[in-house]
Amino acid sequence: MDDIHLAAAPGTRWYLGLDEVEAYLRERLPGLRVSRPCSAVSEQTYLSFSVDLDGMCRQGCYFGDGHLLLEDGDPEVWAATLAGFLRLLPAGARVVTLLSSDPETVLEVSPLADERGVRELLEPLFAAL
Repeated sequence: MDDIHLAAAPGTRWYLGLDEVEAYLRERLPGLRVSRPCSAVSEQTYLSFSVDLDGMCRQGCYFGDGHLLLEDGDPEVWAATLAGFLRLLPAGARVVTLLSSDPETVLEVSPLADERGVRELLEPLFAAL
């Protein structure tokens, strides 16, 4: 297991409102628990969430500047959630992903990737752990 980051590509930004992302996550992940803390560093409010999946409590965060963090999982756990999130992005959005344990390996993600495409992209990163 590792933490998966999905973010706007370097030098780009996209914005999805916290309300829009929360609504998507609540629809996708029944039983989702959400809070909106304020970052001590940026002083911006972000989504912090947790949900029970596959018998474990999984957590994540979404920052309005275009950064989704999904913790405590692998491609099998998070691929469908990531693929659905990609559908929320504006046309032409450039997206990258990386794992917390390997921040040097950054891969571009097609915003049109489906669940299978996301899984195929992430599985080699997890295999290298």
